[in-house]
Amino acid sequence: MAIRFLWLIVGVAGLWQGGLIGGPVLAQQGVPEKKLPLAGEVFAVGGRPAFLIAGREGLQKSGKAWVWYAPTLPGLPGVEETWMFRQFQEAGIAIAGIDAGESFGSPAGCECYDQLHVEMVRRGFSSRPVLLGRSRGGLMTLSWAARNPQHVSAFAGIYPVCSLTSYPGLQRAAAAFAMTAEELGRRLEEFDPVNRRAPLAEAGVPMFAIHGDVDTVVPLEANSGLAAERYRAAGGQFQLIVPAGQGHNMWSGFFECQELVNFVVRTAAPVTPMIGFTKLRTDLPGGRHANVRTSRAMLMQADGSHLRELGSQLLVEDEVETAAGHGVSNSWTQFAGWSPDGTQAIVNRGWQHPQNAEWEEQQRTFRMEPGRWSLDASLVSLADGVADRVTAVERVSHYNSGLFFLPEKRGFGFTALIDGGSRPFVMQPDGRGKRDVSGGGTGFSYGYSASPDGSHISYHEDYQVYIANADGSSRQKIETGNPFNFAPQWSPDGKWLLFVSGQHGKANPWIVQADGTGLRQLADLGGYQGWVLFLDVLDFHQGSSDLPVWSVDGRVVYCSRQCEDRVELFEVTLSGEAKQLTSSESGTLHYHPTPSPDGRWLLYGSKRGGVRNLFVRSLQDGSERQVTTFSVGTAAMWPHWQKSVK
Repeated sequence: MAIRFLWLIVGVAGLWQGGLIGGPVLAQQGVPEKKLPLAGEVFAVGGRPAFLIAGREGLQKSGKAWVWYAPTLPGLPGVEETWMFRQFQEAGIAIAGIDAGESFGSPAGCECYDQLHVEMVRRGFSSRPVLLGRSRGGLMTLSWAARNPQHVSAFAGIYPVCSLTSYPGLQRAAAAFAMTAEELGRRLEEFDPVNRRAPLAEAGVPMFAIHGDVDTVVPLEANSGLAAERYRAAGGQFQLIVPAGQGHNMWSGFFECQELVNFVVRTAAPVTPMIGFTKLRTDLPGGRHANVRTSRAMLMQADGSHLRELGSQLLVEDEVETAAGHGVSNSWTQFAGWSPDGTQAIVNRGWQHPQNAEWEEQQRTFRMEPGRWSLDASLVSLADGVADRVTAVERVSHYNSGLFFLPEKRGFGFTALIDGGSRPFVMQPDGRGKRDVSGGGTGFSYGYSASPDGSHISYHEDYQVYIANADGSSRQKIETGNPFNFAPQWSPDGKWLLFVSGQHGKANPWIVQADGTGLRQLADLGGYQGWVLFLDVLDFHQGSSDLPVWSVDGRVVYCSRQCEDRVELFEVTLSGEAKQLTSSESGTLHYHPTPSPDGRWLLYGSKRGGVRNLFVRSLQDGSERQVTTFSVGTAAMWPHWQKSVK
């Protein structure tokens, strides 16, 4: 191992002379100069050199997420980490580390790590970094993590050392622990990382490692393999990738591992997730229909900072034929949801033929004539901004789950408009294999979703709710006795469906069990006509689009209700007990309530003084904060919390 580090030092120096890496940075007085693979800062912590490579500006996660890299010995991090570090940067994640010397995870080394942690928090970084241990860095990071599970978001390793007995061995390690090898051997339950799994498993810290199967320096079986086995037995999550035929080497697959990068990006998410929403112009003729064509998908931190447009590369100008010659279609985007792991956003992109847009503004209704307008769904990666078109059909319905992930990454569900007809479809993760699962229905289908376990689907067709097996078979109509039934939503446990039902323009929340029993009206909202009120123009769904939603635990439902000249937010239990959450000034209108993944916050839109902005409300103490600051002529709509956040 010493030979390998010597080679690395020489190699890094040679690459610097050739101008291929970031080169030296100015260090503080008294701190040895250190060369980094990317531009960064070297500074002193407790008299030891530390480094910081910042995440990309404007993409920094709330709480300034960071990766804690080890080891930070002379020559490390090296050029081989460049690709990986750049991926972290592009995701807004910083990289930092400190040279704790050959401490092997001893108490003295952990105290050195304590000092860096204090310094990073003082600089405004998250108190819960992702730890990334390479080789012996595994001993350092895992040992510190076992002492401080509350300060660890996740652990990732590149052939990490997980046991003192494997490397460096008790004889070499004993001095760092200020004890004899015999004494250290008797205290392995206290000091050996492979044995210290309970604190991290109880804290729910996920782990990842990539480790070759022919590693003779840090054998797989005694390190990552054993650690994964014991961690899983303790109830923890441990993802292990084992490249065949690879040992303890500089193979590029170790340092350009997309799975590792995805894991870090996913687990480096802050406690408070990001928010995606759609920005509309509201000062246009044609009301809602003009708004659709001027919408933009937006992203921001939960505190309202780092607001930016997402998926702008999808806004292309399409030349089309018009009566007067050539024209340009009206291209637009909508923020439509998140992937289950929160690393991708669903962004709809649409366009309208200019003549169709003019016709819609005159008629104030949609015209679904083929070739006159379309809508597709794409997945936009937060790490690199790449947008992958996945639906590629004439039009995707953006009403209530226009595109959603099927459970266990089995592909996608979406509602497509093809040749003037609307059907629920499934398709493979790459967008191929599209298959109609309508079960033979002939009407227009919307509100399509899958049960949490993926065994059943539900949707409404011609304003009637249906439940079916995942393949569309055994379709069952829910008989409500009402002509208008809209947008069924599965409860988190899959036992209930929530939907709106009643008359056009007078619909209320209803629930029914997954087997079709237990049907009942949940609350009387007075027939709140959401669209009519919050976009100031009649809608052909007549008050169905501002939907009630489930709480994270499925125990209550959040919804809006008209109260004289206001629209207030309510919380309703499954027994029908309603609790008013807001009490607002005259003319205020609240819409689109959405609970945070941890169930602590309620995100919603609010029209105040004629302007529609987003607000976040604590469900514990009722405190509220405004997170967008749009002015007259602009509206914030359809907010979505980032998923998979602790």
